[in-house]
Amino acid sequence: MLKANPAGAHMVNTASMAGLVAGPGTSACSASKYAVVALTEAIRAELAAEGGSVGLSVLTPAQVKSNIGENALKRPGPQGGAPRGSNDDHLPPGNRLEADEAARIILDGVRRNDLYIITHPEEFPPTSARHEHITQAYTTAAAR
Repeated sequence: MLKANPAGAHMVNTASMAGLVAGPGTSACSASKYAVVALTEAIRAELAAEGGSVGLSVLTPAQVKSNIGENALKRPGPQGGAPRGSNDDHLPPGNRLEADEAARIILDGVRRNDLYIITHPEEFPPTSARHEHITQAYTTAAAR
């Protein structure tokens, strides 16, 4: 259906910064978010190979002001209660984006057809460090 739209289409999959960098206490979250990033990369490549006008991006936000923790507390049954790390009251206010600012960043990324939509550029150092470790592993492998 999306491919048939003469105006084109664009989808955005939401991961998180945990999909780019894993940290202590984030194993389950990071595994699922890495999967969203990989899925997006693979499908985007498949769409590009087919040609057409469907774009695909992956959103990797850090903290965006929301009521996720409040809503989790309302969830009935054994899954109820706030998930670990959902209460962002401990974060410095400067690190939490307002929803309208996040929306602007997302729309700008869609308009540019960005593969990765990054909302928190201050999170680049750990991402860069991860890539440096990967680069070093390739360098070491090539030297064998």
